[in-house]
Amino acid sequence: MSSNRKTSLVWKYFIIEANNPRMVQCKICNSKVSRGSDDPKKQGLSGLTSHLKNHHPDIKLTPEKAENPKRHHALIAPNYEIASEKYYRSLLDPTYEKIKVALKEKLVQSEAENVSVCLDAWSSFHNGYLGMTVHFISKDWNRVKFCISCSSFDESHTAKNIFKEIKAAAEEWEISSKIGVCLRDDAANVKAAFNEPSCNYKSAGCLNHSLQLVIKKDLLSDPTINELIEKSRKLCSYASHSIGFYTELNRQQEIQMDRKDRLGLKNDVATRWNSTYYMLERVLHLKPAIAATLLKFPSVGIEFSVQDWSLYEKVVRILSVFEEATKMLSGSDSCISSCIPIVTTIIKALETTSGDVSVQKLKIAMKNAMEKRFSAIEKTEHYSVATLLNPKYKWYFFRSQAALQNAKHIVMSQMENFEPLEDELAPVTQIPSGDNEKNTAFSHIMSKIIAQSQTGPNEHSSSKMTREVLKDFLDCPMASHCLEFWKNYEKNATSKIKLALTKVAKKYLTPPPTSTDVERLFSTAGDILSNERNRLLPEDLEKLLFCRKNLAVVVFCY
Repeated sequence: MSSNRKTSLVWKYFIIEANNPRMVQCKICNSKVSRGSDDPKKQGLSGLTSHLKNHHPDIKLTPEKAENPKRHHALIAPNYEIASEKYYRSLLDPTYEKIKVALKEKLVQSEAENVSVCLDAWSSFHNGYLGMTVHFISKDWNRVKFCISCSSFDESHTAKNIFKEIKAAAEEWEISSKIGVCLRDDAANVKAAFNEPSCNYKSAGCLNHSLQLVIKKDLLSDPTINELIEKSRKLCSYASHSIGFYTELNRQQEIQMDRKDRLGLKNDVATRWNSTYYMLERVLHLKPAIAATLLKFPSVGIEFSVQDWSLYEKVVRILSVFEEATKMLSGSDSCISSCIPIVTTIIKALETTSGDVSVQKLKIAMKNAMEKRFSAIEKTEHYSVATLLNPKYKWYFFRSQAALQNAKHIVMSQMENFEPLEDELAPVTQIPSGDNEKNTAFSHIMSKIIAQSQTGPNEHSSSKMTREVLKDFLDCPMASHCLEFWKNYEKNATSKIKLALTKVAKKYLTPPPTSTDVERLFSTAGDILSNERNRLLPEDLEKLLFCRKNLAVVVFCY
């Protein structure tokens, strides 16, 4: 049966004939109307729609506009009059501007010194869009993020044009000098945008995208596993088109598994690897019911051997590691400091054991692929330093000792650059001067040179203090709440060098690990720009999306 029956308003006026599913009967005039082909997949609704249009023109096949809100208000506030559509349209521009002003004030009040930008491109109904979100840590150590742009981007998506859009948004929001790491996908043109001659921003790829490439290229493309996936798709497709099969599957769940709350099969979507995981997981979970149902429906032409079920278990176990990692990376409070620990954990999970005979080669190939793809992650400053400064991870997940030592060196160097430490050093030997000689800036610099010489050529006293402060932090007990730890550390800091460490931590713990927030932005845009609203102007979509995503950030006060 055509899936149109489930959604179209046409079916309110027709009944399918039991003896001939190709024909339907009109409930109004009892006329018989053909659905076209005998093949259920090819049957359409054009004949039914034409019948209603020609013989029953008073019937409307589009839902009434805004009936639910009107009904809602009629019940709870009968005297309340809903304003016209024109009135609400007139509110869009001033509301957009007020929220933008409120967010700019929030940036200033939060004293955000380091800002990360996430960006991604999207297209819908012949228009291109470039979305951007900003992420920073406020002075109170709260993670803040909001949308700054989802502008129309119909120009050619070249590196030069992409960077031009990023630069324009940064200048408009006055964050050009504050941008640290920008999160992007692995598209070549987006990567190249950050290599433009005038670009001073660093960029990092979305870790979720990189993990998806490992899964698709090194796991799901394996011939044996691909055959298993095709079997699962065929099973799900048959079940969705056969009422008898689905009814029997539900019955067998109750008999074989004692389940009252019946579960359905899940088909996968080509663009989402985790949908394949959910499909395989559900088939494996319903194994007893599926096996019993297939015995009653041999015409399906699907058989699962003992080896198939064994492979199901192993593949689902491997994919579950990636799924859990993806969820961790997509959390609202996730940070780039999670990247190295997650990569290390996945590589550890892919180590072979004695029970992995059937998937041993596969696990070895995936482990090698992970190590190759992420070979440079510990050598990259924004990943390694962030991991080291997260009290939940510290040095525990580094696989390279050289990378760990380099991260420590970067932290100490940044600490000394953040804050001069003269007041914490040993008393400086002053250059003798006459009673009438003023203590000039020049003589002060000379005093500093003497003080540095007194510490010896191999060890500057500030370097020694820096190492001690960093060592004290690394020796602290592990803490699960990263920002809460640093908030307390800053509050209890007794020296400038410790405060400098908190500034370094805030700088490197700002970026998120993925571009998930921009993807969520486009998901919301898809809800707004529906088939019924496909003529919405791009500039109006940007304003609606901006308001919808940011109202909660300003706590509905603007």
